[in-house]
Amino acid sequence: MARRTEDFEIDPAIVLIDDGTDISPAAMDLWLAKLHRDEPVTITVSTAEIIREMRERGEE
Repeated sequence: MARRTEDFEIDPAIVLIDDGTDISPAAMDLWLAKLHRDEPVTITVSTAEIIREMRERGEE
């Protein structure tokens, strides 16, 4: 969930959630390499529709 920075009482921070994902340096290097190889993503709905759905789910 994202919130505006002005909604935070303190400075914004990143909080890691341990979901079992491998976050080792080797895994991060592999992930970054995949980002450079992946094909562009084409979406079939408008950005406005995606934002509307996020708001309905409370993911502002």
